[in-house]
Amino acid sequence: MTRDDAAPASLPYSALVLRILAVAIPVALADQLSKAWVVRNFEAGYHRVLADNFFAFVHWRNKGAAWGIFERHTEWLALASLAVLVLIFLFLRHLIDGRCRWQWLAVGLLTGGIAGNAIDRLFRQSVVDFLFFYHRGFEWPAFNLADSGITVGVCLYILASFRHAAKAAAGAGQA
Repeated sequence: MTRDDAAPASLPYSALVLRILAVAIPVALADQLSKAWVVRNFEAGYHRVLADNFFAFVHWRNKGAAWGIFERHTEWLALASLAVLVLIFLFLRHLIDGRCRWQWLAVGLLTGGIAGNAIDRLFRQSVVDFLFFYHRGFEWPAFNLADSGITVGVCLYILASFRHAAKAAAGAGQA
């Protein structure tokens, strides 16, 4: 029996929320602390190559979303972020199976990342990005810890959902 199998079939809503917040709050806090350090110590536009043809530390501001889309709509993006957070918690029971710990972790990473970038949009009117990877003309958009939480959270949620669905199908086939 795996640890996922040992989890209760259903957790109270408050227990799910606490588990998600136990991940989301540290993600949002680490994101905000890292961005505050960047803002305090480096001028906007700062760019320093740390690994030639691979990685640079930057201080860039993004007034839009990924790849700079919706650039002049920071306020709308902030409101959309807050709406997504509300929807996640409203539909939490439909998003997370009480037996799948990976889903709790994924939604915690996702909500922490969304909250971190929403805080930037609300209080800085732009998102602070500082990690920039590139190679031979290919440039990945600069990002931050909140973006990492969102990306890892979404990927982990998808993988956990496939794994959980496969387990459920295997269990149904044995019945």
